[in-house]
Amino acid sequence: MGSAIGGLYTPILSLFTFMLLGLQLYRQNQVDHHNQISWFIDRSLEGGEKALKYMAEISLEKNMENQTVIDGLLSTINDGTPEDVASYLGMPVNQRFFSAATIYFSNLEGLKSSKNLNAQLACEELRTEAAMLLGYNMMIIIEREVLRGMLAHGPYFDNESLSSERKP
Repeated sequence: MGSAIGGLYTPILSLFTFMLLGLQLYRQNQVDHHNQISWFIDRSLEGGEKALKYMAEISLEKNMENQTVIDGLLSTINDGTPEDVASYLGMPVNQRFFSAATIYFSNLEGLKSSKNLNAQLACEELRTEAAMLLGYNMMIIIEREVLRGMLAHGPYFDNESLSSERKP
C-alpha cells in the first residue's frame, strides 16, 4: 500500500515542482525586464541632465569675439544664414555647446522612442528641466536652428511647428 501512494505522490510532486520552476523563471524575466527599463531611464536622465548643465555653463562662456556663446548664436541666427550658424557652431567653444545640445536631445530621443510610460514621463521631466534652466524660448531656438532636422521624434519644444503639422 505504501508503494502505491508513493507511486502516485511522486509524479504529482514533480509536476508541482516544474510548475513552480516555470513560475519562478517567468517572474525572474519580468524583474530583469523592469531592471533593464529602469537602468535605461536612469542612464538617459543622468546623461541628459549632465549635458543640460554643461550646455548652460558653456552658453555663458566668452568666445573669440568676446561674446557669450548664446549671444553670438542668437546674433548669428538673426543676421545670418543656416550655413553661418553651422560655421559659428564649428568654433571651439561653440562646438562644445553643439555637442552638449546633441547629447541632451539624443537622450530625449531615446526616452521618447520608448513605449514605456515611465520613459515617456522621464522625457517630460527632462524637457521641464531644460525649460527651467535655459528657458523654453531658448530651447525652441536651439531645437529649431541648431539641431535643424536632426530629430526623429521631435520637435520637443517648438509648439508652432507642432500645430502647423496638424493643420491640413
